[in-house]
Amino acid sequence: MWEHRLDAATTLLKSHPTNPVIVTGGTSSQCPDTSEAQAMKKALQERGVTNRVILENKAWWNTLQNVEYTAGTISSSAAPPLW
Repeated sequence: MWEHRLDAATTLLKSHPTNPVIVTGGTSSQCPDTSEAQAMKKALQERGVTNRVILENKAWWNTLQNVEYTAGTISSSAAPPLW
């Protein structure tokens, strides 16, 4: 499921290596020890993404909370705007 997303993200991030990245997703009953965010960060790094700032949002319960948390992270970040 993630492969196409990770491939597209890898292409984009390698073109913009100074941009911060936010990966999202919590743990599940099927995989309680590793969050989706941790797995995506690891997968991006294994694909050669060298972005210095890869932020993880592991504290989500649903998509809306995920968006709200991520928006707050972007707003409070000292990083330059992403758009």
